[in-house]
Amino acid sequence: MNQTSKTPLTRTLTASAVAAVLALSLGTSHAADAKAEATSAAKTTAEQNVAKQAEPKDERFTERETVAAYSGWEDPDMARIAVHGGRALLRHVQAAHAALQADKLGEARTALNAASDFAEGLQLMVPYAVVVDNIRNAKQELLASSTGVIVDDLLPIYASLDEMAEFAPELAKSAKTKLDDAVQHASSGDKEKAAAKLDEVADEISATTVYLPVLYVEGQVLAARKALDHDPADTKTAATAIDNSLLSLVHATVNMHVFPDEKATARRTAPAPAPAPAPEQTRKAG
Repeated sequence: MNQTSKTPLTRTLTASAVAAVLALSLGTSHAADAKAEATSAAKTTAEQNVAKQAEPKDERFTERETVAAYSGWEDPDMARIAVHGGRALLRHVQAAHAALQADKLGEARTALNAASDFAEGLQLMVPYAVVVDNIRNAKQELLASSTGVIVDDLLPIYASLDEMAEFAPELAKSAKTKLDDAVQHASSGDKEKAAAKLDEVADEISATTVYLPVLYVEGQVLAARKALDHDPADTKTAATAIDNSLLSLVHATVNMHVFPDEKATARRTAPAPAPAPAPEQTRKAG
């Protein structure tokens, strides 16, 4: 399950490609803000690369300082790109919330569509960002199962950690060790210990800026969109789903310096999100 190590050049190209994928994934008319944010992220990365070429060789302090600001990351470019993505997703959900509060249902639908598209773009950009959601879902399935866990069911989680290892190697290594322990406990029939280990993995990643609750937010956004498609629109259900998205995003992004002055409040008021519902494959047009 380990991937072949990539060269520094490949890693640089991967970071650039990641920004390009994000920009391309947002090519719909209702996602103009998302496209602008992706462009900003790509521009920032490009400017940083140019600056690095002009700087003296000893640039380790700058990169070390950057990585320290975004816990869990060891690749400063990917840290910045992910932070831009988290902030943009949050803004789209905030826009949907404001529109719904103002009873502007059309604008709320548009903002929700943009948030959904951006969540899909983030999954393409940083596929390992959804690993925590996958781990929590695996835990629920494990506890509900009468036969225990099948190792094959955890392969996508290992694959996500392999992707993460390119940009947050120490975090990925620690998570894999705990995941191995979970598999051993499950194989021996101890579901409770296996579930506890899965919780440890999820909690460890969630405590860093590598994590965004993308699957959970996408599920809540689609639930809100579906509620607004009712005739008449179910604004109460939509508002609840949007609030759930905001709470989970604030909880996850306080460490990204989105709300530096609200860090303590957000941590007190925003519980960890529940496992994400499976998002629907289709969405009605706005």
